[in-house]
Amino acid sequence: MKCPRIEVRLSDITFNAEQIIRLAQRSGVEVVGVTKAFHGDVNIARAMLEGGIKKLADSRLASIATLRKAFPSVPVMLIRSPGYHECEEAVRLADVSLISSVKTAEWLDQAAKSQGVTHDVVLMVDLGDLREGVLPEHAVDVGRQICALRNVRLVGLGAELGCIAGVLPSPPAIHTLRQVRAELQSMCEVELDVMSPGSSSALFLLEQGEMPDFVNQLRIGSVILTGTDDMRGRIIPWLRHHAFMLVAELLEVYTKHSAPFGPLGTNAFGEMPVYEDLGMRKRGILSLGRVDCHDGDLTPLDEGVRLLGISSDHAALDLTDCRRDFQVGDEVAFHIGYTSIVRCFTSPFVHRYYIR
Repeated sequence: MKCPRIEVRLSDITFNAEQIIRLAQRSGVEVVGVTKAFHGDVNIARAMLEGGIKKLADSRLASIATLRKAFPSVPVMLIRSPGYHECEEAVRLADVSLISSVKTAEWLDQAAKSQGVTHDVVLMVDLGDLREGVLPEHAVDVGRQICALRNVRLVGLGAELGCIAGVLPSPPAIHTLRQVRAELQSMCEVELDVMSPGSSSALFLLEQGEMPDFVNQLRIGSVILTGTDDMRGRIIPWLRHHAFMLVAELLEVYTKHSAPFGPLGTNAFGEMPVYEDLGMRKRGILSLGRVDCHDGDLTPLDEGVRLLGISSDHAALDLTDCRRDFQVGDEVAFHIGYTSIVRCFTSPFVHRYYIR
């Protein structure tokens, strides 16, 4: 198999989807499978569907187009507000869009009118993380203006926590949506059936039995893929954690100094690395870079392998303490986290292999 490559154990993704859906169903919560980390890859999306996911979601219209072609009967949600030039395509491809402004709603309304359809939207409310969303004190007024449009239908309220500022989802924050919904339903005489206040970071509330009872939807991606709660730094014991493995080839193996020599400046990324002088060490250069992965979430499978540094297209390893006698041409494998998954599926240089 070619290198660098990512190997995907599809059965682990199906298993995780099944377990999360089982948990969510106890609280009457629908799980929407988010595909943005792997850019709508059809094989992984299918593994989610085989695990019981009924709806998919992505932030990129190109990925949604891929999903729509592969699974024409599966509802798909656009989970980032479309820009002006994206609204025609958003209406054509997505069943529902998450939005946060009246202007976006007006653009979608115009696009829906030109296509002779009605487009569903969920209004995002900022509950403290300061990513997308209208502030709670303005949400009723914004929702009222959206309800006045003829070709856009406001179907619910949503929120996102944790992605920018790291604000943890909490019942008091989520309860803000209940008040907004009550005022909007009374004022506009609409039924807001979708209450979607979070993503993978909100799964913890389901586990603890603390999710407010009016919540009926979560948009979940990373936990299905990795089996970890990264915001809280925990491995979820009832899920599988190694669905993705990254493999690269050694391009060079030499015994070299452990500390650089010569005048030092910053590296190619403006960083000033710190090196410990351990004398001469066995050092390997790998066919892998920051274009392909994130050095902070690579866990070598071989004991004794230590990642020393990574540039855009090379990674340096210390191989001195390995039992295995690595040579040029040998492969080194890593378990990877969410950020590396994102980069692997963004990089055109990482080959994909699927294991059932």
